[in-house]
Amino acid sequence: MPAIKLRPEAWACALGAYPDRVFAETLVSAIRHGVLLGVDPACAPPASSSIPPPLPSALEFPETVDKDLENEVRLGRIIDITDSASVIRPLLSPLGSVPKKYSTKRRRIHHLSYPRGASLNDAIPVEYGHLVYDAVLATIDRIRSAGQGCYLYKADLEAAFRHIAIHPSHTRFMGFEWKGRQYLDVFLPFGIRTGPRIYNYFAEAHHWILLSRDEVLRLIQHYLDDWLNVTPALRGVEYARHGRDVFRTIAAELGFSLSSDKEEAGQAVSAACSPFRGSGSWLCQPFGFGGAVWPSGLRSLPSLSYQWGGSLPGAFVISCGPLPHSLVVIAAASPGLPN
Repeated sequence: MPAIKLRPEAWACALGAYPDRVFAETLVSAIRHGVLLGVDPACAPPASSSIPPPLPSALEFPETVDKDLENEVRLGRIIDITDSASVIRPLLSPLGSVPKKYSTKRRRIHHLSYPRGASLNDAIPVEYGHLVYDAVLATIDRIRSAGQGCYLYKADLEAAFRHIAIHPSHTRFMGFEWKGRQYLDVFLPFGIRTGPRIYNYFAEAHHWILLSRDEVLRLIQHYLDDWLNVTPALRGVEYARHGRDVFRTIAAELGFSLSSDKEEAGQAVSAACSPFRGSGSWLCQPFGFGGAVWPSGLRSLPSLSYQWGGSLPGAFVISCGPLPHSLVVIAAASPGLPN
């Protein structure tokens, strides 16, 4: 049994009053038995007749692949099938590595769009990868409703996709070869077209559970696996701490683990920024807005500098370049929420 896995009994109990019973029961069943990947049977790629070579980025940084593979095998999320006679011959896709955001480190990738035109991702309808995220203005509205000096709690679920098992009938699509051995990835990977949409079903249910459990989380919002709770300033710091503790407790109950180095609490938090088009400008995606007043009438921002934002006393302090996935730090003038 994998070391990290969602807990179906906890989800079934937490979703006991969920209004859409079919959805709730389907979700719990998916936790127990694994998810299907959305592959069109008519386009399903056959088992590989040859082994695709690793990408140059994997060969250049083999230690990245070695270390990650060792960890994933230890956690039971990847299995070695080299000596297994019972496993159906899999589809093999190459491995590579890419730099981590805001870090000098690298991470392993499974190139599920290879080869172009005949890959696993090509066998999944394009519309299955469509997902509309919460708008930036919704976050702004939440913070404005909470008032100047509100408390923020930001959490990131550690490897959230990798908590979701793949149904055994679809693990055959998830093969790869490394250093003469063949493996199957048996948990939801980051590079598959349907990954964000599949995970978001769990995130929406998780969101409902949080809202139904405690009023302290009534202003919580998520952007895939990133969460932001907003506590009105009038409620006070102890109430904000209570919200943080409730979130942590529920995440553990459901089987999620938190990324402790990305957890922040206070009246200033940092966040990743994705490109959001508005009047030809870059806007910050939902997370990282400090408990301050949004400048009146400001609805689309040019590429901002930290110094520009800092010139607005009591307003958002923003550090954001015009490139995708820039780093954003938003702060209020008030002191933070102690851990």
